[in-house]
Amino acid sequence: MYYLGIDGGGTKTAFLLADEQQNGITHVTLGASNPVDVGFDTTLAILKEGIDKTLDDIPREQVSVFAGIAGCMTDENRSRVQAFLDEQGFACAACGGDVQNVVAAGLGSSDGICTIMGTGSVTFAQRDGGLTRLGGYGYLFDKGGSGYALGRDAIRACLAAEQEGGEPTLMREKLLERLQTPTVLAALGEFYQGGKAFIASFAPLVFVAYEQGDAIASRILQDNMACVADEVQKARRMLNDRTPVRFVLSGGLTARADVLLPLLRQQLDEQSAYDITILTSPPVMGAVTLAKENYHDQNRNEK
Repeated sequence: MYYLGIDGGGTKTAFLLADEQQNGITHVTLGASNPVDVGFDTTLAILKEGIDKTLDDIPREQVSVFAGIAGCMTDENRSRVQAFLDEQGFACAACGGDVQNVVAAGLGSSDGICTIMGTGSVTFAQRDGGLTRLGGYGYLFDKGGSGYALGRDAIRACLAAEQEGGEPTLMREKLLERLQTPTVLAALGEFYQGGKAFIASFAPLVFVAYEQGDAIASRILQDNMACVADEVQKARRMLNDRTPVRFVLSGGLTARADVLLPLLRQQLDEQSAYDITILTSPPVMGAVTLAKENYHDQNRNEK
């Protein structure tokens, strides 16, 4: 039996085929597959292309798959992806949200908290096998803690710096270097046209300015970590304040955990109450684990 894990997000989609010992065989990476961002036609096209490339000539009846896709925690989105997978002839097929990949990779079946800080941001509390979401409602409604939020806050600060009396920031100069425009305001149409992923791509400028002592960049990072801390503290209360609670951080922003983790710790109400780790294994490994667990659960139920 083979196990296919799929981890789909707002930036990329990873496919990993593994054997019975969960040793990787084939790995494929394609573009974004969050249906909320790219639409279902693109989501299904990405899934089909990735599955075809990953499996090659391996019969699908010898494969169990789990697809954890951003935007598929809702029943409607999940059911549409599930219907697609059911049509592919797999021995076992299931789908859910990409956070389930992170939880499986970081917490396994243990109680704890998982926060994803990627293009978007979401926190989950896992208790007795059940997941409760905090945040993760998309860029229109989430407060902060994501690449999009950092990019948005940086652009907004630079626009403010161009107005009379606005507080100056090093980020404006760095933004103009990248945009190749005379002012940040002149690129306003480009921001709207580029959308969420384009705006999130400016997040690294905040870290560069922060390390050069920029007060506005420091404030942006502190404010965003305060948003994350607020959700994490709510999650801990859902776990009945069990201490120390396991807390796993994942997502692209954890590449700058050297900066973000100390700021996050400062915002938490009781630092010693959290056993914080950064997820080092790719979330797609969690999807492989779920593909294997689901297959063996299915076999046990059929006996």
